[in-house]
Amino acid sequence: MDESKGSISKDDLEFVTKYLGYVREINQYNMPKQIFSRVLLFAIGSVMVLFGLNGLFHGDAAGLYGLFGILLIWGTVLVTIEDSKNRTFLKTNKGKCLALLDAYKEHLRIEKIRVEREAEIKKKNYEEQLKKKQFWKSLSGREFEHKVAELLRMQGVSVIVTKATGDQGVDLIINDAIIVQCKNHAKPIGRPDFQKLYGELMHHGSRYKRAFMITTSGASNEAKRWISDKPITLLDLESIVNIAEGRLDFKSFCA
Repeated sequence: MDESKGSISKDDLEFVTKYLGYVREINQYNMPKQIFSRVLLFAIGSVMVLFGLNGLFHGDAAGLYGLFGILLIWGTVLVTIEDSKNRTFLKTNKGKCLALLDAYKEHLRIEKIRVEREAEIKKKNYEEQLKKKQFWKSLSGREFEHKVAELLRMQGVSVIVTKATGDQGVDLIINDAIIVQCKNHAKPIGRPDFQKLYGELMHHGSRYKRAFMITTSGASNEAKRWISDKPITLLDLESIVNIAEGRLDFKSFCA
């Protein structure tokens, strides 16, 4: 498809704006009422001129009415001339305006397609980025929390990111039922971190049913043994990438 088709220049846009402005201005007034009001103003001006001329002959101040009458007549004539020019402009340029409007509609349609394509490409690039281990390792702690939240939302779950401070070790809340701690560390997570997470889970009683530890560095063997009989799930970097690639159903962990 020729993406240049349907483009419209700045001058054309100004022309269409001018045309539609005239249409709007004329449609605001009823034609018979316009004619009546201008005839009436012209008649009043004429009377004021005659009254002023009579005043001049008699040498009194009534002559000023003639000046006001002339101004009133002149203003009415100018408005009528301008209105006539506008109507002639509308009549002679209707076809051009309609053609430009059609071109502008086509331009908007093509622009919408372009924006949608760019958004789709950006989305695909982002999804591909999430599949790379190095991407996850390059994130700061807070960035890691937000990117994990975005990934999980893409899996169709509700995710709340807690405040950066005072979160008591809880970084995310999934479906208002699961607490999550995210750690982007170089070394495996040890048992003490899991104990703190478990303590936070127990602190909330029945509000939350389980906890997740999502980390790029995995966990020590001691930690894995310790959580084996507890409602804590470990998701390491391999799990994160598998979720991003669609090879691991994250919702199955939330059941």
